[in-house]
Amino acid sequence: MTQRFNPLLVARILVILALVTLMRSPALANLFLVLLLVVALGSGAIRQRIARTWQQPMVKGSALLLLLLAAGILYSASGWREGLNQLWAWRTLGFMAIAAALFDDVHWKRIALRTFAGVTALGALAVVLMSIQQTVASGQHFPVAVTLFRNYATQGMTFTAALVACGALWRVENGRWRRLWGASALLLLVATTVVTEGRSGYLVLLAAAAAFVLGSLLQMGLSLTRALAGALAIAGLGLALVTASPVARQRIDLALTEIRNYESQVKEGTSMGLRVYFWRDAVTLISERPVFGWGTGSYAKVQGQLVVGRSGASAMPTTDPHNQYLKIAAENGLVGLGIFLVFLVSLLRQQPSGSYRLAGLAVLAGWCATSLASSHFSTFQEGHLLALFLGITLAAESATRGNTG
Repeated sequence: MTQRFNPLLVARILVILALVTLMRSPALANLFLVLLLVVALGSGAIRQRIARTWQQPMVKGSALLLLLLAAGILYSASGWREGLNQLWAWRTLGFMAIAAALFDDVHWKRIALRTFAGVTALGALAVVLMSIQQTVASGQHFPVAVTLFRNYATQGMTFTAALVACGALWRVENGRWRRLWGASALLLLVATTVVTEGRSGYLVLLAAAAAFVLGSLLQMGLSLTRALAGALAIAGLGLALVTASPVARQRIDLALTEIRNYESQVKEGTSMGLRVYFWRDAVTLISERPVFGWGTGSYAKVQGQLVVGRSGASAMPTTDPHNQYLKIAAENGLVGLGIFLVFLVSLLRQQPSGSYRLAGLAVLAGWCATSLASSHFSTFQEGHLLALFLGITLAAESATRGNTG
């Protein structure tokens, strides 16, 4: 007997496949996302689900942000092509809405987090084993950093997101499953802090851990004061763990040195030293057009004009100031920055089941922290990872499972 094609089931599987392949193969993840669009838009039942997500705060917040970015194209200093390119980078918000439409069922939320956490933990295990092998082979006295995924920043952030997923699963599972997620969380913690050299991962780890503990303690009925004290204690413990790792400590020391010596850096610049100049340029551009900014997609052109006549590292042009908030304020003004903050608040207003809400908001806190030195809301891998993770975990849950769609 032939089984009837179930577009809801297929669409859910495609979201999960995209989530777990982002860290290793953007091309494969893109394929799954394209197939997701074909299945979702070709199914009347899924289109109805997507339409119903308009009732959710985060979808309204996303739509408002997209409307702002689209309006910014009309007056962009770089023209409409660059504006459209920048708007396209925020297509992640559309996938967040689709994921929210598909994962309105705690059963499928659990399946998605189990798959993501399990696959990523296996990747972390491979990284740890490779580090051990290379450390022994080289005769070094401290672990060798290994990057197995796309780059070390993406690797560290993915490991931390999976660690948060393990924490949520640990709260909802029992027996051997609970022990499995506890062990996986420990493995991911080691892989993030000991053998991965991405500073973004360290920052996401500290912010996400503090947010997860804060939310957990508040759910347990503790006062805000005590919950904040617990969150700060966890953040302090995490910082001590990170700085105890030779790999992490070396990366942090390097960043601090580059920031302190940014004025004397070589012509090509250093990673953090260049950021200081980029941030200063962004503030200058914001001060010149503070209300509505220079327009969506304009940053490369206007910053390039600003550095004309300079020499050395300060003359380095960039398409991104490596700060999500400064980039939005420069391109879309303080009005745009305000709407971006409204979007973040809309995510806080989502009210799914407790553990899944904790996971989503903890990862969001991590991305908000690392976006002080990067633009990870709109980059391909990190942006899609965040959007899919939030769509799954923060999706409002229906009263019935509705698995048939």
